[in-house]
Amino acid sequence: AENYFFLDSAYMRLIIIYGYILTALFLIVMTLWMLKLWQLKRYYMLLLAAIVAASGVTEQHMLEVSYNVLALMVFSREMGMVHLEEKKDMQGRASSAYDC
Repeated sequence: AENYFFLDSAYMRLIIIYGYILTALFLIVMTLWMLKLWQLKRYYMLLLAAIVAASGVTEQHMLEVSYNVLALMVFSREMGMVHLEEKKDMQGRASSAYDC
């Protein structure tokens, strides 16, 4: 019988693969980002971020973009981090690059 061992925690994998310093930096950035969500009153995004952060305890895919939406959320319009210049049309309505 062959011994099989698989580490199923994203945080432990972070420590083992990248070390304590980068793991601490990752956790600090993640915490500051979640505080920013709180300040922006983006509670539904904060809830999603908290769920993904909590799932990192039991899943190893937290750093993979295909499994984790946190990286995509940072650049989303709803997050408030990316600001696009709004233009007004002839009727005075605001439009942005997201409008079709």
